[in-house]
Amino acid sequence: MSEVRDHKEKQLARTLARGIELLQAFGPASEFMSNGDLAAATALDRATVARLTYTLVKTGFLEHDRRMRKYRLSPGVLRVGYPLLASLHLRQIARPLMQSLASTIRGTVGLGTRHHTDMVYLDAVINFDELDPPIDRGMSTPLLASAMGNAWLAFADPVERQQALNIIRISKPELYTRYARRADEAVAMLRDKGYCISIGHRLPNRLSVATPWRSRLHDQIFVFNCTVSTHESLASPDAVAADLGSRLVAMVHTLENASGAQATLGSRASERTVSRRPADRKS
Repeated sequence: MSEVRDHKEKQLARTLARGIELLQAFGPASEFMSNGDLAAATALDRATVARLTYTLVKTGFLEHDRRMRKYRLSPGVLRVGYPLLASLHLRQIARPLMQSLASTIRGTVGLGTRHHTDMVYLDAVINFDELDPPIDRGMSTPLLASAMGNAWLAFADPVERQQALNIIRISKPELYTRYARRADEAVAMLRDKGYCISIGHRLPNRLSVATPWRSRLHDQIFVFNCTVSTHESLASPDAVAADLGSRLVAMVHTLENASGAQATLGSRASERTVSRRPADRKS
């Protein structure tokens, strides 16, 4: 086993990996970053960071602001992600149904999939729900601390789920310690309800529900979620969650039967029984 690991490590292009790590250091709260900022965020030495930022500017993935003496992501980054979004037929077919549900619940309806220790939004339809920070395409949310992430964990097979949890335990130990118990709770919740719920676990004044969908075309788990603000007192958050959950599961079933969806998504349930995995569909 160690020989296999050693071989894989030799195949790793470390400079490329470090460049990607550098790009991932940017975020909504860190639009502009200096070499020093990036060194602190990535634990890379400043000389390495300087070489990487120079290369990323030359290749069109970073822009340098001479006045601020800092860097920011360039539009070239979007060119990398666009082919994925454009080729994702599930997103294109689901969008009208997502828009209708978002309008009904006066919230946000999203579509995401797992990336490393997070879920990444592939699409989001936003109504005037005053969520802060707002949800949008490209945003990420933790696997362990979100309804979307919990739905992914609950739906993954045990080996896949444990691998994801091990990565979180090693790379984000504080998050793992705080939320690890939610993985088992999510499995039971998905089995019993058909969706997972999060009420203010990661962000205050947020109520989210999520249900998964396995794509046979991509051999990948996608998750739909809907989120509303709870800044106004709710008479019964559990009742609101139940209502959102039933609407979301109904949307997923409607999606399967939508005009033109069957040719792309398929119309049969997967090997797992519908009673055990209500949102299990193949695309």
